[in-house]
Amino acid sequence: MLLLSTRLFLIASTHLVEGYSKKVKITAPDIAEKCNVNSRALMPALRRLTQVSILKSQVGGHEPGFIFARDPAEISLYEVIVALEGEFQICTCRYLIENVKCEIKDCDNCLLYKVISNGLSRIIQNLKKTTIVDSNCPLSI
Repeated sequence: MLLLSTRLFLIASTHLVEGYSKKVKITAPDIAEKCNVNSRALMPALRRLTQVSILKSQVGGHEPGFIFARDPAEISLYEVIVALEGEFQICTCRYLIENVKCEIKDCDNCLLYKVISNGLSRIIQNLKKTTIVDSNCPLSI
């Protein structure tokens, strides 16, 4: 499950893509208002994406706000999600299913692990192929 701030950023990215195309920075309150999301809940994602140079920000001055650091058509959903959430990981059955008694020491020999791993690999490939612009549709939570 994605963090709330990640989900809010994915919603807000629509407005940020518009700002990038017009070459204007957009403040967090403006993003939040336009996308009908909570500004405080969105800020962790905006800060983190600025730290990893996906976004640029300016505080104060005549044009404060956030803008993509490069063309959003070159930024994959995978890049954004990994920046905000960390690398994708598979929890083994022992962590997913309470009280499971699994005798397999090497998860690579487990059919369930293989199925989940293959599914995750397909999801990751799709996220790598999908850019912020490709996914740019009005979302809500």
